[in-house]
Amino acid sequence: KPRLVVKSLANSMLLKRIAKAFNTQSFMVFHLPHAVHILQAYTQADILMGKPVPLQCLKSFTEDQAEHLPKVQWLIDSADRLKNYLAYAKERNLQLRINLEIDIGLHRGGLSDLEQFMHCLAIIKSHSEY
Repeated sequence: KPRLVVKSLANSMLLKRIAKAFNTQSFMVFHLPHAVHILQAYTQADILMGKPVPLQCLKSFTEDQAEHLPKVQWLIDSADRLKNYLAYAKERNLQLRINLEIDIGLHRGGLSDLEQFMHCLAIIKSHSEY
């Protein structure tokens, strides 16, 4: 299914029109307030965060929006962020959906080499229930 990218301003009427036309409730969102708004508006929403979120924001989200946690995929750009998320998830007994951001050469963030990528995969694998 297509994933609609929500940047800058989340216009509810426009999003509903496009989501209906493409028969999707999948979104990439760059700001947690937009994610919350979409999660409340779409019962089957699937949110991919379009940028890594600081740990404190993840904590706030899980405290305020716990029922929506399974609908959100979190973007990870480093082993350190992954370890911080993992420690928090273990402390709170949470399951997080994780996506690894890869630097494709534009140097805008993300894992920049195969070694970093494989290290993060090993961390995920060692803590995954799947």
